Amino acid sequence: MCRKEGMNSSGSPSAPVETVRPDRRDITALLIDDEAHARLYFRLLLQRLGVTTIWEAANGEDGVAMFEQHRPVVVFMDHNMPVMPGEEALARIRAIDPEAAVVVITAESNLATVQRYVSRGAISYLLKFSPATELVRMVDELLNGFVVETA
Repeated sequence: MCRKEGMNSSGSPSAPVETVRPDRRDITALLIDDEAHARLYFRLLLQRLGVTTIWEAANGEDGVAMFEQHRPVVVFMDHNMPVMPGEEALARIRAIDPEAAVVVITAESNLATVQRYVSRGAISYLLKFSPATELVRMVDELLNGFVVETA
């Protein structure tokens, strides 16, 4: 549930209005990134947006194993990682589940890299150094695609 400040007819703030967010408790996520601070940042962002079940892995190899074990709804994965880089991890995840929803999160903004990931099945590409408000907006829009609204 979100609270939204409204304005009355005279232009003064009115009492907060309750707005209902789509239920995201059923969205599960896996964060795969070798940088602990990046995993924490994205964990907090996802929690702020209503995701309650989030697994983490510090490299591609562990990430693939966690994907196979938990089958999350969406994976947020770094490009440059030790043990197994993001491209190989994406290929292995997609071999396990060809419909897997993988979002690449990285500081690398090279167009060729973006195109390679998208051509190999990534559903989106987020730049780590994007302004926080922009990342929140982009992830919020992505998550809306996974919500099943119930009556």
